[in-house]
Amino acid sequence: MTLDLAVISVVAGVVLGLRYRILVLVPAVIFTMIFAIIVCIARADVLWSILLMMAALSVAVQIGYVAGIVLRAIAEWIFTSLNRGRGPELSCALGPVWPHSGPLNGLPVPGAAVARVHQSPPSQV
Repeated sequence: MTLDLAVISVVAGVVLGLRYRILVLVPAVIFTMIFAIIVCIARADVLWSILLMMAALSVAVQIGYVAGIVLRAIAEWIFTSLNRGRGPELSCALGPVWPHSGPLNGLPVPGAAVARVHQSPPSQV
């Protein structure tokens, strides 16, 4: 049961690390500690087991958060290195690197169809 909760905590930490800044870590750790206390009391564990579970889940969330930050940094590095080869006029036309606002390698991306809807129809001669 502890391993299952630790894996869930790591995944939650990765999601938080990918999306939010460091300030979200404090409420996440507090919520994790409260959750660990509730689970251990429901299982009628002893005090040392409760403290160990609280520590393990708190560390798991923090490790997942660091892994999420590393994944986000790697993704930003990859996208900026892909954007570096573009000319300035093409970069301005396509918009920011993350999320892509135009086709990527010929594949349509979400939001690209919305941009085509707002174009005026071609004039007829």
